[in-house]
Amino acid sequence: MTEQDRALAEQWMAHYQDYYAKLPDTFARRLGPEIEELDTAARTILVRFCLDDWALNPMGTVHGGIIASMADTTAGMLNKALMGVWEGGPTVSLSMHYIRPVLANSEVLVRASCQKKGAFLGYTTCEAFYRDKPEEILFTGEAVFFSALPPENRFSVAQAGG
Repeated sequence: MTEQDRALAEQWMAHYQDYYAKLPDTFARRLGPEIEELDTAARTILVRFCLDDWALNPMGTVHGGIIASMADTTAGMLNKALMGVWEGGPTVSLSMHYIRPVLANSEVLVRASCQKKGAFLGYTTCEAFYRDKPEEILFTGEAVFFSALPPENRFSVAQAGG
């Protein structure tokens, strides 16, 4: 990771930590994503989630909608960083593949990779795993995001990192 990427990742982490801390007790706050790595050159991000019992379905595993939100949130954070926007960037489409149950009170990492970034759309894939079992994929997803902000009004990676 370059020094510029490290600075951008720290800026994004601070932005989201402050953003989530100001939220009332909402779904977004309870989801509580934490950026662990952001590499704009490689167009990847790694986000940590640790959910407790509020996220469980009747079968005792994390609800599928919450799993989809983990994928959507991670991919969205990456797309915002790459598109140069702090806010906005709605999800155009999200496709999920549930492979293994996700257990509450476990540390889940979601890695997203931007496959294609245009002026207004970004296509991202992601996969999730437990920190202690990275070889066992829990779920995968694909998402497309939109940014209505014209490119000339966005910050550059250099501006964000400096």
